[in-house]
Amino acid sequence: MTGSKGINRLISSLFLFVFYCFLYAPIVILIVNSIELKLSPFSVDFIWYKKIFERSDIIGSMINSFILAIMSVVFSLFISMLGISHLYFRGRKEILIFFSYAGIVLPEIALAIAILLFFVNFTIGTGMISLLVAHTIVGIGYTFPILYQRWISIDKNIIDASYDLGSSSTLVWKTVLIPLFKKNMISAGIIVFILSFDDYLLAYFCGSPEFITFSMAILSILRVGLSPEIQAVAVFVLFMSVCIGVFYAMYSFASNNRYNRKIENE
Repeated sequence: MTGSKGINRLISSLFLFVFYCFLYAPIVILIVNSIELKLSPFSVDFIWYKKIFERSDIIGSMINSFILAIMSVVFSLFISMLGISHLYFRGRKEILIFFSYAGIVLPEIALAIAILLFFVNFTIGTGMISLLVAHTIVGIGYTFPILYQRWISIDKNIIDASYDLGSSSTLVWKTVLIPLFKKNMISAGIIVFILSFDDYLLAYFCGSPEFITFSMAILSILRVGLSPEIQAVAVFVLFMSVCIGVFYAMYSFASNNRYNRKIENE
């Protein structure tokens, strides 16, 4: 029995190793191809990364996507927090939860076409506003469930006590709700930011030539061919995502340590 368990453990470990190698091998190949390697003499040149900053179309589209992602995060969190406050004062959660999950339940292509038709029929035109609306709808589908799960675990007597002591709604939001939801807001914001930054489908239907997002700029360059410059851009975005993940992990670790020390002191 001991021998068979050891063999099964070895097989499962080998399977996981091969599986993860298969998953991450393309990323390794991407990183290797994005740099210029010279064997004689051995040197590493980051010339393709330098050329990224010489392309005004790439830099401009990255700035557009960054601004759009930040605004999507702000609007998604703000509307979700308004929904949470509605739950406190009204208590009718079924309809609100149903519509908040629309960003996840609705097929993205159906949402994109619906928003496109809406803006075209009202002769508003597509562009940053239509993209912001689309990304906010999708973002609420992620922010509201995360904040709602936090809302369930909060002792509502804390909020009631704040109002009984004469605090205004603004003060309750600033001193009670925001600190309680801060960690969940950061995690939800990171998810929405990453989804919004590299979104393609919504940008294809709801975008405009005047407002080119990062994904659309990359697609137009890829039509010419796959160059090391594009691979360098992909590695740059990958590095940015890793930095965001590391920042959140460090923040969560520090926050948990502060909470544990507070519990021990009490």
